[in-house]
Parts: sequence; structure tokens; C-alpha cells
Amino acid sequence: MEDTEDTAARSSPRPTRPLDGLLVLDLTLFLSGPFATQILAGLGARVIKIEQPGLGDPSRANPPYYGPRGIHSGRRDEGDLSLSVLKRNRNKESVTLNLKHDEGRAILRDLARQADVLVENFAPGVTARLGIDEPTLRAINPRLVYCSISGFGQEGPYRGPPAYDLVVQAMSGLMTSTGEPDGAPTRSAPRSPTWQAGCTGRSGSWRRCISANTTPKSTGSGWMWRCSTASSRWSSTRRLMCRSRAGHRHAPATAVPA
Repeated sequence: MEDTEDTAARSSPRPTRPLDGLLVLDLTLFLSGPFATQILAGLGARVIKIEQPGLGDPSRANPPYYGPRGIHSGRRDEGDLSLSVLKRNRNKESVTLNLKHDEGRAILRDLARQADVLVENFAPGVTARLGIDEPTLRAINPRLVYCSISGFGQEGPYRGPPAYDLVVQAMSGLMTSTGEPDGAPTRSAPRSPTWQAGCTGRSGSWRRCISANTTPKSTGSGWMWRCSTASSRWSSTRRLMCRSRAGHRHAPATAVPA
């Protein structure tokens, strides 16, 4: 005879998650954007990742790889997949669209009509050139939450250069506070600025969706959320700017000359 509790557990419905029923379009690459949408998928949203035909997310080429013969630093079989891509894109669906062609953009606009959230991390100006920027897509879907993650923001003198993680660590002061007291500024091994940008993008998107137990579908109004790798890092570095390098010891706060 089966245990009554085990039978009840198997037959009980799956617990409701905060973003159940929402559709997210994921136009992101590499790390910050895929990490943001990974969290949205974990919260219950249906996430459709849009990738380039033939290439996909460039991170698919990043080792290590997982396949039928285990985990390796290089591809051994045609079906081997990048572990980083598997990790950051779990719970997602994937389609390929060539957004440089009219047909691909038309399909994306059709998807955007049904979507609740769109997340992208192209370089500033790319979505406008492709005709898939926030004003264009919200004209066909006013309730769309449009999240744009960039390196140094959409405007200003630094909008163009790519925000490599090492560059942001240096500019934000993180490297100044990392390392031995008599050593040079040191890079933090985890890509914390990039991860933080993903967290900020995720926070803005899902906060709008579930704030006060409402969703864009119920309020009828969308939102534009912009965040950058640099600003995400700077927002959490202000205390580090007042500390000196102390190696493995806790760094005491020190005065900074005016």
C-alpha cells in the first residue's frame, strides 16, 4: 500500500511562483543580461531567448563544456555544450532570429505584442538602428516592461566603449581596495560588476511586474528600466573608496583627503 502522504505530495499542484503567466523576451548576450533573465525564469516567467542564426549567444563558445563524455576544457563531441550557457539559460526556451532582416524583425514585433517584459543588453544605439527600441515596441504594446542593460549608460561620453569587467573594477575603485597593503591594485576574481548589472536589471523588471501584487496585464501600463554595469558597481563601492588595501584582514575605514 502506498504511503498516503507520498501520494498526496505527488498529486498536489505545483506552488505558484511570483511571475507565473508572464512572458519575457530575452535579447541578451554574455553574462549580465542572461543572468537577469535566468532569475526571472526561476521566478516562474516563460523566457524566450532570441539568438543569432548559426552562432547563437557568443558565450556558447566559452569552456568548459559538458557532453556525453563528461566535462572537458575543449569540445570533444559535436553535442558538447558550454556549462556557463547551460547555467545561465536554464528554464528558458530559445529561437533564432536574424534581426538584421525585415522578416526577423517582424517576428520579434509579433512576439513583443504578446510579451510582458523585454530585456536587452546591446550597445547603445543598436536597438534604434534595428527598429526594436523601446519607443517602437511600446507603440505596439503599451504595457511592455522594457529593460535595457548597458556598459556605461545610454548617454554621456562613455556610452560607446564596451564595459569590460576589468575596466569597471578599475574605474569604480574596487581594485584600489583589493590586494595586499604593499601591493598594486588587484582585480577581484568574480566578475562582480557584471553580476551586479544583471541583478539590477532583474530587480527593476520584476519589481514592476509584482509590486503591490499587480502585473502589466492588470495595470495596462509598461515601464522603461535602464541600468548599467558601471552604475551598478559604483552604487556599492562608495564605502570601499574610503578603505585601504589590507590583504586578508578587514580593512578599517580611513579618511580620504579632500
